[in-house]
Amino acid sequence: MTVNGANTAAEGDVAYDEQPSMLPEELVESYYRWYLSAPGQPGARKALRKRRLLSPDFIRKLQAQLQTKETQFDLLFCSQQLPESVSVQEVLIEGDRAEILLRTDQDQLLRILLQSHKSDWRIVDVICQQEES
Repeated sequence: MTVNGANTAAEGDVAYDEQPSMLPEELVESYYRWYLSAPGQPGARKALRKRRLLSPDFIRKLQAQLQTKETQFDLLFCSQQLPESVSVQEVLIEGDRAEILLRTDQDQLLRILLQSHKSDWRIVDVICQQEES
């Protein structure tokens, strides 16, 4: 499934903040769709607007990025330039942990780690991946 930042939610779609217990890949797709299409500058400050979907450790990581004067890249995309879209390549769920492999339209691979918290999933980390050979 491809998530395109230029597209807006279809009529009748519920904002993901209101949806109960999404699957990990649904949460990631929804979060990245929002991030790519929401107004404002990309970066940690914007990512923190949806803190209910982020683990406390990942929130601290984003807050630490805000404290540094030099931001090398966007933590959600491991890049200085935002893609226009991402697509889910792989989903792995084991108990209360999940791993989603995303590919950007710039061929960047992102490994999104999630953990179940109560009945919902939260993003724990985003890991930059090298292209598989």
